[in-house]
Amino acid sequence: MSDRIVTSSILCPVDLSDQSVPVVRLAASLARACSVPLVVVHASTTEVPPYFTPQGVELLEAELDHARIAARQRLATLVEGAPGAEIRVEDGDPLTIIQRLSAFLHPSMIVMGTHGRGGLARFVDGSVAEDLVHSSDIPVLTVGPTDDIATAQTIVCAVTDTELSRTSLSWAIHLAECLRRSLTILHVVEPGASHPISDLCEWAGRDRAPGCQVQEVIREGNAADEILRLAGELRAGLLVIGAQHKLISDKTVIGATVEKLLRHSPCPVLTVLGDRHPRTG
Repeated sequence: MSDRIVTSSILCPVDLSDQSVPVVRLAASLARACSVPLVVVHASTTEVPPYFTPQGVELLEAELDHARIAARQRLATLVEGAPGAEIRVEDGDPLTIIQRLSAFLHPSMIVMGTHGRGGLARFVDGSVAEDLVHSSDIPVLTVGPTDDIATAQTIVCAVTDTELSRTSLSWAIHLAECLRRSLTILHVVEPGASHPISDLCEWAGRDRAPGCQVQEVIREGNAADEILRLAGELRAGLLVIGAQHKLISDKTVIGATVEKLLRHSPCPVLTVLGDRHPRTG
């Protein structure tokens, strides 16, 4: 098992839409529970058209100044329930800003919203959240429009027999302890697999505190389907998964199972990322 997780801070990018409310609420809940700082940031890009006259540029800059003031006021309203939260308004491409702040602030987790609606997938192709999961080196917690962990009592952590899953489980145990939730560890034995993890109980026992309630579940079938089924059955408040970056044709991918979980999970998903450029040979 990897070393116990220590949460340093939480970075929460928002777009100031209505969905920003549950995203900041969840991030603030985690920050309070884990006793760590929360940084909420809004970033937007505005390009000056080449045909603008100097007067037009001056008017646009004035409008942007007003927009920044309005954004800061909106952020201040969003974090009213999170005393001590830091707010930032940045100019630039949102993904680039998030990556830059992540490198500068060294947060232990990024919390941000997705934009799925109704029966559609939670992720929209090409969304900032999707791009971030594909590029981040630190865990990313994605929150859907209707997600709420306040009343949910269970965290589900899906594992395979890998070191990345052990790190994911350490995160799940840490958050279960912070939030005072029970934890269910799920291992799915897929068709053709030789046997389930033999020491699954020992995995959890090394890291968890005495008061952290943990149960282990082993199922057979398709991994994504069984994980989604159990999360729904337990009305889980959080799903924790590991994702290994792989470079294919100059594009970083994270695997079909993880993609399906991110798009269809009935609750927020914490994706613990492996190396983007794993060593080979």
